[in-house]
Amino acid sequence: MKKSLPYSITVEKIDNGFLLLHREQLDDDYIQVCKEAFKDEDGEDEGIVDVLYTIAEYFGIHYSKHNKNNLEISFKKNKDFE
Repeated sequence: MKKSLPYSITVEKIDNGFLLLHREQLDDDYIQVCKEAFKDEDGEDEGIVDVLYTIAEYFGIHYSKHNKNNLEISFKKNKDFE
C-alpha cells in the first residue's frame, strides 16, 4: 500500500533570491528532496513572484481559462514614490 506523502514546502531567503525545498515520493520506498533556486536580478521583485506562483502550483492552484477565478500575484506602485 502506497503511503501518501504530506504536502509541504520550505522557502529560504538566500543572498540573491530564494530557495524552495520540497519532497517528492518517486516510489513506495524512495523519497527525493528537491531544491529549486529563484534569483532576484538587479533588485527586481520577480524572484518572489515566481516563488509564490510555484508554491501555488505545487498545491494545485494554477491558471486555466475555464476557472471562474485565477490567482494573480503582482506589485502595485506606491503613488507616494513616483
